[in-house]
Amino acid sequence: MRFSLILPIYNVSDYLEDCLLSIASQDFKNFECLLIDDGSTDNSAEICESFVSSNSNFKYYYKNNGGLSDARNFGLDRAAGEYVVFIDSDDLISVKTLSAIDACISQNGPDIVYLNYKKFYAEKNDPLPHFEQDISNSSFHKMSNIQLAQLPNFAWARVAKKSMYSSIRFPVGFIYEDVLTSPLLSARAVTISHIDIEMYGYRKRINSITTGSAEKQFRLFETLQLLEESINKEKIDHRYYTTAFVNLIQSCLVSLVRIDSFTVRQKYINLILTEYSRLSLNDIAECWSFKKFKILALLSKNKTSLFLLSIALRQLVLFSDKKGK
Repeated sequence: MRFSLILPIYNVSDYLEDCLLSIASQDFKNFECLLIDDGSTDNSAEICESFVSSNSNFKYYYKNNGGLSDARNFGLDRAAGEYVVFIDSDDLISVKTLSAIDACISQNGPDIVYLNYKKFYAEKNDPLPHFEQDISNSSFHKMSNIQLAQLPNFAWARVAKKSMYSSIRFPVGFIYEDVLTSPLLSARAVTISHIDIEMYGYRKRINSITTGSAEKQFRLFETLQLLEESINKEKIDHRYYTTAFVNLIQSCLVSLVRIDSFTVRQKYINLILTEYSRLSLNDIAECWSFKKFKILALLSKNKTSLFLLSIALRQLVLFSDKKGK
């Protein structure tokens, strides 16, 4: 079997059918789709069971709630495909996604295929995005480990050989779980390919953006600590860690300015200062991050510049959230 698609599912009944229809409509059929219900309390189970009954390559599993990492690991332990494709259950894929990945694998034989994606805002019954259908071998390109390390760490953007996960698992109980797994995959891959056409639809749900959720995002530093420990233990180039650290500054700043309370924002300004002080100027200069992230990281090492940056960004981010862009 070529692909194992792994979908962690938790209370996403408003969006789940869109996702499953996009998978069932694939023009490439040599795959299994593992639906991992992580203790949903809505009617996600009924939607899954309906798809399983009419699609022989869909398999449904129910487990007690353990979080996203636990659900992904559950799927990895049961995956039979040569390559693993993670899909978030409120997202979509192009009807050509699997056939394009298969063609890319046949051409280049990579350990990892990186997928381009389009971000979209759509609540239940809103119009869904359209994907490019004209895909040729000219859309497939080889990519270096450094180039891959520069890109967002989304697990669903990396289609990897199942063997790559032989000693990699998602950290249970942590957020930004792919901040651990993706750099490790990037470091271990021998050959990497990239499909330059948008194949994956990443749904941003406006209603999920709250002050409370913004504060929770700062637990990402716990996952970064796990990454540093893994990098050191396995004697991997330390720049995989510093690059991931610098790349996360934008997420930190966006979460910071979404917090309404000035007093609470000050608390997280101090946290960002403390954490980014761990990176030396040399760490930032020599990591592989793009220039804009390096500049933001440098500004975040100084209290005055970080405070002014937060003021400048707040209205921009809140306006963007309101408009759904």
